[in-house]
Amino acid sequence: MTSYESRGTGLYLKLLIVLGALGTLAHIIFHITLAALDKPYGFDFANCSTNDNISRQIAVERLDGVPAINIIRLIVPDLAVLITAILVFVICYVLLKVPEGQDTELPTAVSRTRRKRTERFLHFFGTFLVLLFLAASGIIVPSILGAFYFLSFLYISTWWAFYNALGYKFAVYRFVVLVWSGLHLCVLHLYQFPFFQDLVDPKSLEARIIGLTGIIKTDCERTWYVDFHDASQWPWFVNPGILLLLYFTLAIESRQWLHRKELIIIEEPKARTRSKKSRKSSERQVALQDLSQRERLVENENASYSTFDKEGSPAMSAAFDSDEDEADGDTKPAKKKKQPKEDVKRPYMVSIFVYAMKQSYVLALIAMMAWSITFHSWLTFVLLLGACIVWMVPKSRELTLCISPLLVVYGECLLIITMFWLTLRQFMRERKERKYHLGYQMEDVSPNGDSPQSPKDSEEVDTQPPGPAISDTEGGTTTDTDHVVITKTKRWRRKLTDCWNKLWQLCSDWWKILSEIFWRLMEIHIFKIVVFVIIMVAVHEVSDHTQSVQC
Repeated sequence: MTSYESRGTGLYLKLLIVLGALGTLAHIIFHITLAALDKPYGFDFANCSTNDNISRQIAVERLDGVPAINIIRLIVPDLAVLITAILVFVICYVLLKVPEGQDTELPTAVSRTRRKRTERFLHFFGTFLVLLFLAASGIIVPSILGAFYFLSFLYISTWWAFYNALGYKFAVYRFVVLVWSGLHLCVLHLYQFPFFQDLVDPKSLEARIIGLTGIIKTDCERTWYVDFHDASQWPWFVNPGILLLLYFTLAIESRQWLHRKELIIIEEPKARTRSKKSRKSSERQVALQDLSQRERLVENENASYSTFDKEGSPAMSAAFDSDEDEADGDTKPAKKKKQPKEDVKRPYMVSIFVYAMKQSYVLALIAMMAWSITFHSWLTFVLLLGACIVWMVPKSRELTLCISPLLVVYGECLLIITMFWLTLRQFMRERKERKYHLGYQMEDVSPNGDSPQSPKDSEEVDTQPPGPAISDTEGGTTTDTDHVVITKTKRWRRKLTDCWNKLWQLCSDWWKILSEIFWRLMEIHIFKIVVFVIIMVAVHEVSDHTQSVQC
């Protein structure tokens, strides 16, 4: 921990100690004053009075007639903050104090390598969590405040999908999202105050557009009781938790980035000093080598001519080569010999991740089909057709990679349209429900949207022979979508069986040719895809009728 970090942590702990002490003293002074001056207790702080409203804004209120569990909830948090801050301060600055000048870095190269691997994994995992919480924060409650997270997720994911690095700009943008999420949490916290909920009703259209979700409802007759709004839904409760996780993840990632940047700034002067030392040591080594060579020349002055090797011999050529290298060493750097690279084994988890990335086109096609099945619409039906066509192509991986930019843009458009259309649909549905509760009763309708049939009409429908599979729900006797799909599949199978039997009766030769073509088509799944597409079209029609009846 650097001195700057220790100063920041110490200031934060001291601030917590001061706030905890002020909160605890406020409770003690307030209740002693009520017991000593007011007769009876809390006479000047009656429920729903101005004094009572002001005192509750600073987290103090009268406790007569309050259950014990709520007394603990109102008083213990301030005391717990005070005690915890004191304990952490003592542990950090008394028991675990690091002496000055002590090197806390890991000295060995192996430990540094392991630390780098761990840091890389944590950095990747932190970036993944940031994107995940960005998407969750933007989707959980569609609003203007949440649209910032949603659009940020789309932009960053698209930037990463086009194989661009998330570098310095992404690190700076994390600070922007950090500030935005912190302000968003403060706004949600302040909106739980009765004063702000009186200004902007949680059920109003303005609150929903902005993203102000009222969760806690305060009753002035029972201020100590925690009550919730009747219209509160589970996304409203989950939204603050997701925002808090996003804030913590962004704070940790930003802190790690600043720490790495500080280490780079600190290590640059050390690297320069090490290079200077290595340069001086190399100069000393060169001087020593020159001295040793001179000594050898002096010793060999009395040697005869015959003792020298012949020119052109391997020893002589090696000697001249070495001399030339030493002579050129002052002007040209010597070429370093390339050392053979050792086989580095890839970690197990990294291998799994790389394999999954190479097979990501399969996940993309499965996601396209699953999206179209779970969310019935003609826009997602295009994804289903596209996935079926890509599956039939021999080089499906190359084709998926080629059309991936188009899929990214189309998927983003669907997400944006769905986000706003779902909000509009929810608003229209709630407006119809309000009209229904006010007395505007809707007439009973049949599952296909028409008026109820008379017994005579139903008998006529029941006595009719089975018609085509597209119109088998016209009788209004089936409402379950799954049952309709199963019925359609059975009827198509029965019709195909009858068709092949009739062909066999008419001409056996033609039947053999057509059957061979049929089985060839079955091998490349064309027939399965056609049947699946027909069933999906029928499901879309039935789901449209069902949704119109529900609305």
